[in-house]
Amino acid sequence: MDIGRMSSFPMRMVRMMDCSKKAGASSFKDLLSDAQQTVQASIHLYLPRENTIFSGGPGTQSVYVEYTADSTAEDPIVRIRGEASSGEYDFTCHINDIDPKKASYAEMCALWGHLRSAGEISFQFGGSSRPVIPYGVDTGDVTQKQNYMDKINRMTISQMFDSANQISARELLGIYQNFIDKRQQKIEDAGVEMEVSCSVAYAARMEKVADTMALTDPTKDPTLRAAYDQLSTASKDVLDRMNAGQDNITQDEWTNLCRELRDAGMITESDFMCTRADLRTVPLGYMDDGGNVVYYGNPPFLSRGLLGTETRLSGYSGLKSLWTVEDWSGDPLKYFDQWIESLRNWRSDLAAEKNADGTRKYGDLSHLGNDINSCQKVTNLVRGLMNFPK
Repeated sequence: MDIGRMSSFPMRMVRMMDCSKKAGASSFKDLLSDAQQTVQASIHLYLPRENTIFSGGPGTQSVYVEYTADSTAEDPIVRIRGEASSGEYDFTCHINDIDPKKASYAEMCALWGHLRSAGEISFQFGGSSRPVIPYGVDTGDVTQKQNYMDKINRMTISQMFDSANQISARELLGIYQNFIDKRQQKIEDAGVEMEVSCSVAYAARMEKVADTMALTDPTKDPTLRAAYDQLSTASKDVLDRMNAGQDNITQDEWTNLCRELRDAGMITESDFMCTRADLRTVPLGYMDDGGNVVYYGNPPFLSRGLLGTETRLSGYSGLKSLWTVEDWSGDPLKYFDQWIESLRNWRSDLAAEKNADGTRKYGDLSHLGNDINSCQKVTNLVRGLMNFPK
């Protein structure tokens, strides 16, 4: 057994002496007798095992955390149990689901233990018997959720404790903020991967439908068939010319095709606004949690043609601007493939920008992702409709 590892976990034993008779004791012998009649109150602590990452707790409360059998490096899962002021507790959670801005002390212990186990916290960090949070932060019931980031941030400037405690608070704040940033990056990366995956899967389904329609009746895909049947003769002619490889589609022809798809319920109003040929809608920014406008950095591909700023579109939580299209090529699919690539590159550039303290400059890039999704949805739909004979 690794005694050194066990000694790193905070353990407490409370011993209380019944001194009710002390004042009336008549001799040293009586005092000695009273001392022998001690009342002992113990706190239930779990002995650390191989998968244990935390064992301890504030006051008379206890927290014990260990990895579960199905825990992985990519998705660490822990079992958290112990005694809280409100009673005994026992639950399982994913480390990646813990939000220090809304977490219980027990969850923070799990997060701290995991980060230390992963080498992101020095083994001797803080030199404290309770290093999860700085001294002075009231945990309350260890199962009660609180905003620990706010509480720790306040301790960085608190004059109630010495400078060492302020330093500890700043270090902890940086550690937990780094975890939040990494988690947010994973979420955004997963969103991009999901976006690509969905796009590829949708394109694959469309390709399969196209292959099937080449051999069988197009009515085998009733959804596409219904959409195609609702199109005007002019829009069907546009699809035929695109299928033939012609690159002379006018802006009006493409916009009318997309408008008919919208009216048929195949795409939304937002999808239509993102893919019409006469105007581009460009995300300008978003509203943060405090209601403040945060503008994205100017896109490198947008040097002129803006019709205004801070256009609030119906059903859209961010800000957009309209841009007159002056570089229409006559090949809609090629044009929007290039537009999608430009949006992706811009999003990657914005995601890489940092504030002076190392935090991400832009907390919400979802509006760019929404525009990319709309463009892909419409172009993939059109690619499927192009396979129907006029």
